[in-house]
Amino acid sequence: MALQNFSFIDYFKEVAEKHPDLLHTTKKPSFFRVSGITAIDEFLNGSTYAKDIVLCAESSDDANYTLDDGDYLCEKPVYAFYILKKVKTGDEDSRQQAKKAALRIAEDILSRIDYHYHEDMEGLKDFDWNSIMRYGIGPLGQNYYGIRFSFSLEEPTNLPDYDPDFWNE
Repeated sequence: MALQNFSFIDYFKEVAEKHPDLLHTTKKPSFFRVSGITAIDEFLNGSTYAKDIVLCAESSDDANYTLDDGDYLCEKPVYAFYILKKVKTGDEDSRQQAKKAALRIAEDILSRIDYHYHEDMEGLKDFDWNSIMRYGIGPLGQNYYGIRFSFSLEEPTNLPDYDPDFWNE
């Protein structure tokens, strides 16, 4: 399977370490792992000492299944990342500015993914460009606002062959 050697979390940690607006370090973190919008403990526990702009990589067990060209079933694991910026409490203008800044960084990340997609990078060569969804989010943690992008990576499933005896048919 194509995704066996691809680590979504490691890829986005590297993004946070290299993007000039993020520059993640252990002393001043800008990268956090979450398992969903309701399971953001690592970010909440670290947001008091985090940078003002952070990237959260969401890895969950969510997936879609589709028939590819009607021939075989494809599993499309769903991944997401958030770009969040700390804003002043009650300041709607800074919320909107945070979302614009988050969108700019997210587009940088999508550009990087596009480069690796065209280079046939393991895992990202299966990126499904038609699956991208964008959501505004916030407040999270210490008054962070921003954008969440979700997307899928496509891979064939390894379903067992149908056995009528198993089903007593």
